[in-house]
Amino acid sequence: MAQIPKTQFTMLQGILAHPNESPSIIQLDEMNPRLEQEEIQEHLQHLVDVNIVEQTNDRDPTTRYRLTGNGRGELMGTGLFDAEATLKNYYQNTSSPTR
Repeated sequence: MAQIPKTQFTMLQGILAHPNESPSIIQLDEMNPRLEQEEIQEHLQHLVDVNIVEQTNDRDPTTRYRLTGNGRGELMGTGLFDAEATLKNYYQNTSSPTR
């Protein structure tokens, strides 16, 4: 797999940090205050285009993003999954209680 740009890797961390591993764009925006929502959407769309992330609406009108099976396989050697507990703890401490 080609190297993942830092901002896209940050999006992947945000996805993995979410309790259900399927955050909305608003939740990813909250976790990445330095980025505009349009930038986040562009990075997510690229990850969708290369089959690392997929969009889902599981009984919810809000579009959410989650890793694909292919994405999980591609990311195994990156160390991303080694930090899963830390990422989830970070998400709990920084997210809005209503989201």
